[in-house]
Amino acid sequence: MELHHIGIVVKELESAAARYCEMFHYERLGEPILDPVQTVRVQFLKPRSHPSNLIELIEPLGEKSRVSDFLKRGGGINHLCYQVAELDAEITRLRALGALVVHAPVPAPAFYGKAIAWLYTPDRELIELLEQ
Repeated sequence: MELHHIGIVVKELESAAARYCEMFHYERLGEPILDPVQTVRVQFLKPRSHPSNLIELIEPLGEKSRVSDFLKRGGGINHLCYQVAELDAEITRLRALGALVVHAPVPAPAFYGKAIAWLYTPDRELIELLEQ
């Protein structure tokens, strides 16, 4: 497992991206990506000094978005994403350790169709798994 990115829910993608770029010296990694399955629009940012420490800004697509309620509670850090070699094997391993599958694997537009899955740890942390 390798940490891929930290997901942060924001009210408005463009202004949040501009703030992170100005305040923390991040730069945009490509254009915003629309993900209708996750009901969000995302923008990846990378720091100028450490291009491997990515953050993903997440904007809900309307009131019925999967992250709308999270934003109503203030937004902010939402999840950690780990890149894994074998998604199904990692899901099985984490389930044996008490994690609950929130969303079974689906292809993700933000990762060129690579599969992602969502789990809650026993400590109620939301984890995204991204297959390499």
